Amino acid sequence: MQLASKTSWTRLILILTGIILCHDHPSPGQEIHTSDLIQRLNWIRFELVQGRITTRDTRQGQSRSATVTNEKRKTREEVTLKIVAGIPLFTYDYKDTNQTIRIELVNNNRLLMKKTCAENAAWPSIEFLQPEQGPMRLLVSQGESFVSYEGHHLWQLMLKHPDPCRHHLYPLLKLLHANWQLDQWSEQVETNLIRMASYQTHPAYDQLQRLIEQLADPTFRIRQSADRQLRGMGQPVVSYLRQLDTGNMTSEQRLRIRRICQSLTTRTGDTPEAVTAWLLSSPRIWFILMNRPEHDVRRIAHQQLSRLVRKKVTFNPTADLQQREIQLGKIESTLFPR
Repeated sequence: MQLASKTSWTRLILILTGIILCHDHPSPGQEIHTSDLIQRLNWIRFELVQGRITTRDTRQGQSRSATVTNEKRKTREEVTLKIVAGIPLFTYDYKDTNQTIRIELVNNNRLLMKKTCAENAAWPSIEFLQPEQGPMRLLVSQGESFVSYEGHHLWQLMLKHPDPCRHHLYPLLKLLHANWQLDQWSEQVETNLIRMASYQTHPAYDQLQRLIEQLADPTFRIRQSADRQLRGMGQPVVSYLRQLDTGNMTSEQRLRIRRICQSLTTRTGDTPEAVTAWLLSSPRIWFILMNRPEHDVRRIAHQQLSRLVRKKVTFNPTADLQQREIQLGKIESTLFPR
């Protein structure tokens, strides 16, 4: 009893100081709103492609809207879809006595999802923004406290901040597509990445660099051969090519690299297998995995990052947490300057 009392007092102090912002599980009486209305209407279909939420098979026609109310539960849902020059303008609104949810899709690229809780609610408000360009942002706020999480794409956001995404983002995304199992898929991608890196089933990066240099060769035949070989390596080279510093490359090198990435980029919905192949050559992803609590994962991620940047990255995966955080800070400022 004494231990339980001490734990309760400790948690109370953390809550009052704002250190604990969000509950790991719903508070008593909290209802996580779920609905498949968007899918049942079948006016617009959401898909996850290359880590961005987009739409497919938008049904053409006049503007339309639908409203569903439940007097007993005091809930109201409204879906509106407008098609302007073939571009969907979509909104979804939900309201009950505890929360409101607003979803806006503009130009098939900019997506805003916002859950606003009542002032006296014991759980946080959530905002997720996918801009037309730039990193995605997840904002979790409660009272005057808030925490912001960012990722260049949804897979990076999920791997970098798994717990906030699991507790706050996934329930919102389920409104777009009830069959998305993002928590399971993210874990599967991480498991696949570690397994493939540990067995060294990745591109030969020295050869990859030689082929990139040959894209600027004076002989057209050599440039063409390098182009074909890079395409033949498949999707695993896309992340590597995209993170290259092209400032000192020739205009033809830059053009060929851009076209290679475009040709290898899948336009179908993301699967754990396709995402694994795509992220295998992403330095940022391996930097994220270097911060995992498991020593073996940190070691493998460190080795893979060193392969990708083609130099030894100073990092001790067996060091204590404080030392690792210092080392990771130096690595980030060197490899990924803002």
